[in-house]
Amino acid sequence: MFTLPTNEELLIEIKSCRNSGQMSEELGNMFFQICDQFINLKKFEHFTDEWKKPRQEYALDSLQRMWQHFDPEKSSNPMGYFRCCVGCAIAAFRKKEMQV
Repeated sequence: MFTLPTNEELLIEIKSCRNSGQMSEELGNMFFQICDQFINLKKFEHFTDEWKKPRQEYALDSLQRMWQHFDPEKSSNPMGYFRCCVGCAIAAFRKKEMQV
């Protein structure tokens, strides 16, 4: 199990990536840790890895597209923002799955 990054660590990495204009491997690892923690919450414990994996991949893809929308000047809680993004991505995956 991974240890989650702190808000301060996320803020530092996001600011660095925004300055360079591209997502770093370190930020990607932080996103993976956030997704992994979220998908392994108690409410998902009875689901199989085959069920969890596509949702986690979809959430990671969403974070990869959405990270630049977080503005560190307006908020000091990137963990809350990105956890909300993961939850919304999992819900969107479910909605997309229901339409098929």
